[in-house]
Amino acid sequence: MDKVILIGHTATTLAMAGVMWTVQLVVYPQFQSVNPDNLSNYVAQHGSRIVAVLILFAPLEVLFSLGIWVRGAEGFGLPSWATLLAGLVLVVAWVSTGLYFGPFHGRFQTGSYDPGEISLLISTNWIRTVLWTVRAGFALWFLNHVVSSLD
Repeated sequence: MDKVILIGHTATTLAMAGVMWTVQLVVYPQFQSVNPDNLSNYVAQHGSRIVAVLILFAPLEVLFSLGIWVRGAEGFGLPSWATLLAGLVLVVAWVSTGLYFGPFHGRFQTGSYDPGEISLLISTNWIRTVLWTVRAGFALWFLNHVVSSLD
């Protein structure tokens, strides 16, 4: 079961990091190219399509992270500070998504086209991109640490 938790954690965290990089470098900049009259529809379509991707990876990443926490860092031979920090990064990423980025998307669906708002979304989303990149680093480090200890 430990292998499933660790490999699942790594896979889902890397998937989430990949989604964040794609959104940051491809999707959000495309908001600037959308016809202003169609932005709210475009953002709504983005929301429903991105959920289709995240519906699998996001809950599994959380569950696998909880699996590491419940099993305990010691059970995997990992430093407890590292698993705690990786978990806190995940909490910050999801809290910022719920409290800031979700409502931000809502403003695009109900407000008028504002290039400044799109630029603000792109610049502030670097926070989430970095957070999931840090999580990906932790996940790879955890996997490497455990595999290396098998030698």
